[in-house]
Amino acid sequence: MHADRAVTAGHSPASSSNDGESTQASGGHAALVSKLVAYLKESGRQTWEEVKFKVFAAAEMINWATSTDIAPVHADVFSLRQTQDKAQANPCVYQVVVTRSDFLAAMAQRQQRAACELISEGFYFVAPVGVVSPHELPAPYGLGTSDQTGFTVVQAPVFTKHLLQPPPFAAAS
Repeated sequence: MHADRAVTAGHSPASSSNDGESTQASGGHAALVSKLVAYLKESGRQTWEEVKFKVFAAAEMINWATSTDIAPVHADVFSLRQTQDKAQANPCVYQVVVTRSDFLAAMAQRQQRAACELISEGFYFVAPVGVVSPHELPAPYGLGTSDQTGFTVVQAPVFTKHLLQPPPFAAAS
């Protein structure tokens, strides 16, 4: 079942924190995002970092009270395959987590993940080795891990084909 949906995208500034632990985690997060972006670009993908989307969809698809109750959806990294054929674009969302608490907080955001599913063919959690185990993830989500040698796709997501249409990716000001 497909519902009409529209998406707007814009960049958001990274939040800052004075807390030492948060600063260290945020530094690790930024480093892992940068490493992921480099890997994806080497793999022939175009990337956008720290993107916020507004997904307009039927409320029952995301469990919002009404279809006008729309909150921005955050993607650490959004990527498309570099191609002229929009049917082959393969939009993917990557949620980067560097600690167990990051992962547990992300798992609690069911509406955010549901909205990401509407704009992507695959949703990945990306974490340092040992932070997330594949058996902890619901069926549609993939897992990529990072160590000193690079990235490993531990579990591929269940891909859902989406054909991108022109208004969905209008830049927000």
